[in-house]
Amino acid sequence: MIRAPAARRRRPALHRLGGAFLQAFPAIFLGAALWLPVRSVPAEPLDVAADIAPVNSLVAQVMEGTGTPKLLLKAGSDPHHVQLRPSQIRLLRDARLIFRVGPELTPWLDEALARLGAGEKTVALLHVPGTRLLQGDGAHSRAPAHALAQHAGEDSAGSRAAGTDPHAWLDPRNGALWLGVIAHELAARDPAHAGAYHANAIRAKARLAALETRMTARLAPLRGMGVIVSHDGYAYFATHFGIRILGAIETGSGAPPGAARIRKLRRLAGSGDVACILAEQGRNPARARVVAEGSGLPVITLPDPAAGSLPTGPRLYAALLEGLADAFARCGGKDGLAE
Repeated sequence: MIRAPAARRRRPALHRLGGAFLQAFPAIFLGAALWLPVRSVPAEPLDVAADIAPVNSLVAQVMEGTGTPKLLLKAGSDPHHVQLRPSQIRLLRDARLIFRVGPELTPWLDEALARLGAGEKTVALLHVPGTRLLQGDGAHSRAPAHALAQHAGEDSAGSRAAGTDPHAWLDPRNGALWLGVIAHELAARDPAHAGAYHANAIRAKARLAALETRMTARLAPLRGMGVIVSHDGYAYFATHFGIRILGAIETGSGAPPGAARIRKLRRLAGSGDVACILAEQGRNPARARVVAEGSGLPVITLPDPAAGSLPTGPRLYAALLEGLADAFARCGGKDGLAE
């Protein structure tokens, strides 16, 4: 009982200690929080558009796991002649980055991009330094162009006047080059996903290199083989693998052939220099049969260069190249592409 007053005297000291701790707690908590790892908020997917399905497929491979690029021209659309719909205009307007082959393929797109002020966010892959080009006269002849595009700001009118064949995506070396460019452009506008873009591009290049090795082995016995095609849009693929395109039923403009052209092609078909007629899927097959008539040459269907018949997505580009390799192999009497 004598010690009770002393115990009561100690309570205020403990009370004061507890109060001091409570007052200091916010500062202690804040200091500890500075050492805790900060969880980053996931970045919004980058809004990206591509003009045709093969370009969209290359972009989709690089963006895999981060987002999906939008396709401007749907399957079956002729990229040479298009009237843009309001939905397509909105797609271009909303995109932060636009990949296109170039004005050599889609000159009608220039006006829309200019009206939208989208020049700074558009990448013309045909003008990328290092792109392998073939130059012709509007019929996309097989004469090699300069090996390097001059620079990304090359005058498009000059390129068209020189007759640059725009179907450059059909050379797998260009596809590999463009994968790296696509990753670079995406990373510059979306640094949060830069690592994923570059890693995806490296993996995509490795897959493409393996595919090219298989196609080269398959088509090597056919080097020098001559063919007639329904549409002169396959020069990049044929030239890369050493196959000669001796004639085309339709020129690069898509104009139907006249009687004189058909007669010339029929003489060529019967010359013994041609292995087959390659008819593009979706084009008038009767013209190919007319050219082949009486020659005994087989008519073999080729995939559309813009891959209009294939499902869109990251696997489309490889499927397009494989389809072309299979068609040329059948033309030469070989089986499909070896696994």
